[in-house]
Amino acid sequence: MSSNKLWADVSARLVLEEEATAVSTLPIGQRRRRAAVRDADGRAKVELVRDEDGLLRWVYSPPTTPGGTGRRSYRSIRVAPDDVVQSFRFNDFGANAVTDKLIAADDWLTPDKGMQRWQDGRLVNDAQPRIDKGRVLLLVHGTFSKSQMWFDELQATDAGKKLLAGWQQKYSAILAFGHATLSVAAWSNALDLHSALQDVSAPIDVVCHSRGGLVVGWLMRLRAVPVERVIFVASPLVGTSLAAPDKLRAALDMIASYADAVSTLSKHATGIVPFAEGVSLLAKIFGKVLHLGSTTPIVDAAVGLVPGLATQQLVKNNNDVRQLFAAPWLSSPQMSGIGASFQPDESAQPIWKFWRRFSHIGDQVKYGAADMVFPGPNDLVVDVDSMFRLGEGGNITFEALGVGPTTHHTNYFRDERVIGYLGDQLSIQN
Repeated sequence: MSSNKLWADVSARLVLEEEATAVSTLPIGQRRRRAAVRDADGRAKVELVRDEDGLLRWVYSPPTTPGGTGRRSYRSIRVAPDDVVQSFRFNDFGANAVTDKLIAADDWLTPDKGMQRWQDGRLVNDAQPRIDKGRVLLLVHGTFSKSQMWFDELQATDAGKKLLAGWQQKYSAILAFGHATLSVAAWSNALDLHSALQDVSAPIDVVCHSRGGLVVGWLMRLRAVPVERVIFVASPLVGTSLAAPDKLRAALDMIASYADAVSTLSKHATGIVPFAEGVSLLAKIFGKVLHLGSTTPIVDAAVGLVPGLATQQLVKNNNDVRQLFAAPWLSSPQMSGIGASFQPDESAQPIWKFWRRFSHIGDQVKYGAADMVFPGPNDLVVDVDSMFRLGEGGNITFEALGVGPTTHHTNYFRDERVIGYLGDQLSIQN
């Protein structure tokens, strides 16, 4: 999948009031020689603009006035039209409409919410399965994702296919829980998950990815359930720097650049498509609130408007995280986790040049620290330090995959080491 195809596909799929322009394919040098053209469209827009380092930035433009001149106070950079990778048009809206927009985004990103069962090679709805015999496997996805992700990723490799076949032999049921990841806090998702499991009395093993780990953590914190084993895959147990209020603008740029690089380098980048869709939706919803493309200071209220992000803030005053570990959990399963630290080989793949702006502390003097998101090792979405911490009181058993240029947040289930770890931990013979 090429970068141009990724953003063209995202534009074609997103239907929440936008109208996408064509993707530019001109070399950047030729694009920069063209003069900027003033746009007289009466709607707001967010543009995805590529700079000379390959970094993508979101830039918000407010609606133009009837006379054709727009309010330019939001912009800190001058954008030539041919530097624009993609542009999304939409009717601007007030803060009171944000929740409605987030719900619509969740409906788009995760259409099949609730409990589903893997049966005869497909997911079928099973809102409250009654299971009292054998053993159950429960899968819980992360942000911008859906339950189908598990089976798309596992069936993409021979190792994944073998693991899935082993799961089908071992478990009397394989369940997958779909949940809204933006408009709803993780503890609220957990209450819905508990309701969906009320008729399951058989012992449960859980595999959760990313934000799904917080949903499962809250389930065990609030309810006594027959969960005996939990494996966290790159879960932000104490939050992620991407959701920190002061880093949200840079985080949106980073996720767009991350999706762009993965789509350019990999022919099999389907796992990154939901991230490209999700960040496009968030950029459109919060373009005005965050003053995207501007040096104007912002407050942290924008994060508070997104319950799914507020749950995941890696900050000292995150009350959700504090409450999660404030008392013993009502369920006490065996827990372990696995995760990787991503560090690209920029000499072999120059497209990752932008990465150092977000992760290299030493280079922040050069960039003025404006873009830094992660203070330490990360997989491009979650800080490694957050993947194994249970608040301030302890850690889970954790398998660190080390630092490398191939495994990142959206391709864990194509890594044979992760597949092998899941098989070992759940006693699945390969």
